Amino acid sequence: MNVNAPVSDYMSYPPYSVQPEDPLKLAQELFLEHQIHHLLVTEDEQLRGILSYGDLLYLLNRMDNDGFEAYRNQVRLKNYKVNEIMSSQVITLQKDEPLLNALNLFLEKRINALPIMDGDKLVGIITTRDIIKNLVKAAAVKTAS
Repeated sequence: MNVNAPVSDYMSYPPYSVQPEDPLKLAQELFLEHQIHHLLVTEDEQLRGILSYGDLLYLLNRMDNDGFEAYRNQVRLKNYKVNEIMSSQVITLQKDEPLLNALNLFLEKRINALPIMDGDKLVGIITTRDIIKNLVKAAAVKTAS
């Protein structure tokens, strides 16, 4: 893995996204269907925020727990909107920035995902999971040689 390579070499694209007014139920379905942990929140092709699976789990954990918990949580998620729990302060990187910049931001800011931009256009996302996946792939290639 080359830490000086552009983040675009390691990002996932196209990124999965939701809109601010979408119900959290839709976000939950996307998290589960695509086995992802972050959704970018866009409106009129502009990045407005980021929503993590952890944000959603935190909300679900705050809801009361009783015998009808699962059913009631599903009903409640239809009433919550993405913009009610998303993070609107989003750190981004440009696609040509080195991977090392992403690694430093992950450590310094204690975040796990960075939207990747080409100017002001959203083009992808890089996550700590992407990094681990590429490290495993590089180790497998090295072991096989």
